[in-house]
Amino acid sequence: MIDFEESFENMLDIESFRLPFGIGSGRTIVGDNSKLSLKFKANILEKKIIAKVTIPFHENLQGPPLHAHGGLSSYLLDEAMGTTVFAMGSPGGASKLSFSLHKMVPFDKELTIQSIIVNQTDNETQVNSMLLADNKILVKGTGIFKTIPINKLSLLFKISPHAKDEFFTYIQTFMNNNPDFQSNYFSSILHNFDSL
Repeated sequence: MIDFEESFENMLDIESFRLPFGIGSGRTIVGDNSKLSLKFKANILEKKIIAKVTIPFHENLQGPPLHAHGGLSSYLLDEAMGTTVFAMGSPGGASKLSFSLHKMVPFDKELTIQSIIVNQTDNETQVNSMLLADNKILVKGTGIFKTIPINKLSLLFKISPHAKDEFFTYIQTFMNNNPDFQSNYFSSILHNFDSL
């Protein structure tokens, strides 16, 4: 079990930074008018995030009667793990995801998502996550995310040009606010920004 002693309010708010490709805070699952959106906070040096979310009742999101579908729970943890990887300096895509459902997930109740990097190499990052209600584990997730090579990232920026500026702004702000944090990936992007 991941031990998070900091309160949600005392963690760095990464909502104010826009991650590229719409990753992280504010992304919704059922359209622009959805009330279902994640709000992330981060502890950079410990490589973990916490998110708060409430799943509003909607019959299309229902799995067991009056509870959220298991696929929705998996989506929330996948989004949190992917945000953790991106926000902590090793942007990547999921190559393996695993979820275990322990209890049914209620609608209309504030839920907490915890996500932490447990292992990281130049090529991949392993992340563990949990979805909780009232400090009880509802769903656990693990993921392995393959780091996007910088030359491939430049191809993604050609598809989504505004993402390049968003990512550059995020990295600059992140590095300025966290001078003790080291990311070769982020440093390389800053150094080679014009050629991406």
